[in-house]
Amino acid sequence: GLRDLRSRRRAEHEAGRRALLADSHQDLAPQDDESDDEQYTDQTDRIVDQLGGAVLKFKGVALNNLHEIQRSMETLEGATEALMRNIPAVSDVRHQLTAHLKALAKYENRKTYLKR
Repeated sequence: GLRDLRSRRRAEHEAGRRALLADSHQDLAPQDDESDDEQYTDQTDRIVDQLGGAVLKFKGVALNNLHEIQRSMETLEGATEALMRNIPAVSDVRHQLTAHLKALAKYENRKTYLKR
């Protein structure tokens, strides 16, 4: 479940980091040529765009997690309130059961006494 998701995200992050490092080592070494300078700038722009995309994706995932946590908390609050509302009813039923058991015990005692 959650552990699988975390390890998958960690693996994706690591793969992205390796790809960025490989790109920067291969293509970002500045050359003397003007076309190479242009390529260097294009490559830098592309990496910045990739980083921006990764940041946006991360923010999206973080927001989804936050919303999920908020929904869970609201559900938990609702369940707690329902439980608190039911406690008096449960207590009531317990008192009624106790009264019925006492009445039953009296009846059984009377029955036993009359048989003698």
